Amino acid sequence: MLLLKLFVFLQILNAAPMPATSTSALISSKPGFFISNHGFTISSENTKWEAVDRRRSPHIILEYRSPKSYKGVQPSFTVRVDESPNKTLKSYMKQSLSEYERFGFKTLEKKPLKINNQLAYLIDIYSSASQRKLRQIVFFKHQKAAILTCRSHMERFTQTVVECNQLFKNFTWN
Repeated sequence: MLLLKLFVFLQILNAAPMPATSTSALISSKPGFFISNHGFTISSENTKWEAVDRRRSPHIILEYRSPKSYKGVQPSFTVRVDESPNKTLKSYMKQSLSEYERFGFKTLEKKPLKINNQLAYLIDIYSSASQRKLRQIVFFKHQKAAILTCRSHMERFTQTVVECNQLFKNFTWN
């Protein structure tokens, strides 16, 4: 009986404050691992990026930040989900692409692609006013769009996008 109590006590010491978080023994082998109630998982595995608290923005589900900043801009990687009833990836992107110019962005590249056998859409855009460049990858499943956005200072984007591409590869619909 004493052995059983000791075992239970040791398990409590090893428990995370919240199950299925990065401090949980369940997932601690994958840094920055996130399980969404929207039906996807993502992690910052194979990068030095860290998850940050996003309670201040209701639209952003998750944000990772680079440990290095450049000219006062810390690169970030955000994930948001858009419920899109009665849409496909193609119709969703047609509507989204028309909105970028309205917000002052210039589209540099846009194309459909597959990441881990998942159909997605890539958009590279920039804003000359803010000197920011962005890469968005949009995944679409069951009338939900997962919009993954990598942001960086324009002069540093080539280096930043290498780690962002790893984050994109770490996304999976369940």
